[in-house]
Amino acid sequence: MPRLTSAERERAIGRLEAGDTPEAVAATFQCHISTIYRLLQRFVITRSTADAERSGRPRVTTPRQDRYIFRNHVAHPFRTAAETARTVIGTHQAPISRQTASRRLRLRGLRNCRPARGPVLTVR
Repeated sequence: MPRLTSAERERAIGRLEAGDTPEAVAATFQCHISTIYRLLQRFVITRSTADAERSGRPRVTTPRQDRYIFRNHVAHPFRTAAETARTVIGTHQAPISRQTASRRLRLRGLRNCRPARGPVLTVR
């Protein structure tokens, strides 16, 4: 079952405050009733329907650096990800790894591939 979007959560809280029952709201959004009850409980406590912060390691690069990695790599298509990574400094003034550069390029749709090899063509 898909998660409720932020707009749907806001509309669900609005309908609950308007007097609709949680069962009717759950039927409207085609979700389980416990989802609506948890949403209402969280709204009563925090007065917000926003998602809570998730734990996890912070990213080493900023979105601006991600764009720079992509543009730099597109400008030099035969450069390896390791060479691209050496040109970028992370957010904590440490160099980024080859894997980080590869992941950022993959997110933008670039895949790793080797240049095609073929016979050397001459004028003759």
